[in-house]
Amino acid sequence: MTYKSIEDLKKAERFLNEQKWKEFLENNPTDEDLRYVIERKKSLREKAARKLLKQNPNKENLYIVIEYVKHLRTEAGKKLLEQDPNNDDLCCIVEYVECLREKAWKKLLEKGPTNENLCYVIENANTLRKEAAQKLLEQNPKNEELCCVLEYVKCLREKAGQKIWEQDPNNDDLCCIVEYVECLREKAWKKLLEKGPTINDLCFIVEYVNPLKEEAGKKLLEKELKNSHLCCIIENVETLRQEAWQRLLKQNPTKHDLSLIVQYVDSLKEEAEKLINFPKEESMKKML
Repeated sequence: MTYKSIEDLKKAERFLNEQKWKEFLENNPTDEDLRYVIERKKSLREKAARKLLKQNPNKENLYIVIEYVKHLRTEAGKKLLEQDPNNDDLCCIVEYVECLREKAWKKLLEKGPTNENLCYVIENANTLRKEAAQKLLEQNPKNEELCCVLEYVKCLREKAGQKIWEQDPNNDDLCCIVEYVECLREKAWKKLLEKGPTINDLCFIVEYVNPLKEEAGKKLLEKELKNSHLCCIIENVETLRQEAWQRLLKQNPTKHDLSLIVQYVDSLKEEAEKLINFPKEESMKKML
């Protein structure tokens, strides 16, 4: 049977062998057909991408090749640079095409990167993170953008954290400072307590900020908590583990809750396994 269109192939896809796909690639496939093969058929990805590059590819097609076919990134990246690239195109090259990264970065700086562009570079190009972060700090960044600097650029955390502090930080901003900026941690934590942390804020502190996890855990236990919140305390705060465990037992823990305890909390593993493996009512009576 001959498959003349990609729609025919899609309908029969699970029944086709490799040879049928190869035959299809020799039958003048369209750009759309080739993109489909690149995205879905790993074994034929490079062959389809080579054909696509010979068909005067537009930017969309070059993006697909750059993302999916490592061996052809340089060729596709060069072609993209020849097509009057916009900022997003240049960010794509910066992320994926290491040998063209500096060239694309210089072009991006000439065109004038937006704060969004700079955050993208910070997140996806480790060799340019510091330079991109310094540029971002000069462009009146929002707190959300400054949090990107806190997460990825250690040497600029204090400077970025101070800027956030001066820009009316919300709870998320304060949590970010608490996690990443040690010299501002206590100050930001007090501010968070004044504003009123949500349960999710406190769970975040319990999970990611070791020096404050006990205090945050105690604040959590003052509230009405879901099983997932109690599991967070059980997994992360040893001094509050038994108290949170007893509350969890009274709230009818699910198999998923108990499986997490088995996986992450050795001291309660045996008890949690019994609750999973034996009839619920009998086990609960024994535990309580």
